[in-house]
Amino acid sequence: MVLCKQWAHQKLKKHYPTEQLRIFFSKLLREIVKLNKVRICSVREMSDFKFVVVSLILNGKPEEALAILSEHYNVNTPKLRVGLPKGHKAVAYGCYTSKTETISVLSSEFLSNPFVILHEFYHHLRSRNVDKVHRGTEKNANKFALEFMKT
Repeated sequence: MVLCKQWAHQKLKKHYPTEQLRIFFSKLLREIVKLNKVRICSVREMSDFKFVVVSLILNGKPEEALAILSEHYNVNTPKLRVGLPKGHKAVAYGCYTSKTETISVLSSEFLSNPFVILHEFYHHLRSRNVDKVHRGTEKNANKFALEFMKT
C-alpha cells in the first residue's frame, strides 16, 4: 500500500487544527507505516507511477500495467481477455466480472486503451474479495481512469 505524503498532511491539517493533535497523529501515522509496511511516496512519485501505467497500456502491455497496479493497491491481478461476456455485446467497450476476476474488452484494439483498462480495474478494486459484490459506480470509475490519464 502506498500513502501520498501531501494527501496525509492535508488531511491532518483539515481534521486536526491544533499543533499538538497534528504532532500526535503524525507520530501515529509513522507507527502505522512501520507496522503495516506502508510506503509513503511523494506527489512526483505518484505521477511517475501513473505515467508508467498509462505508457504500458498505450504500448500494448496491459498485463504488465495490471500487475503493477495490483501490486500498488495490494489486490490480486485480474485476468484479461478479449471478447465480452454474453449480454454485453456491443453495449460497452469493457466489462469486469468479479466472480472470475476478469477484465473483458470488446476487441483487441481496446487492450491498448488506457481509459477502458483503468476504468475496469477500478471495478476490480471496488469489488469485495469475500463476496465478490460490485461496489463501484461508473462515475467514480471514470474519475479514476481520467486521473491516471492526466499525467
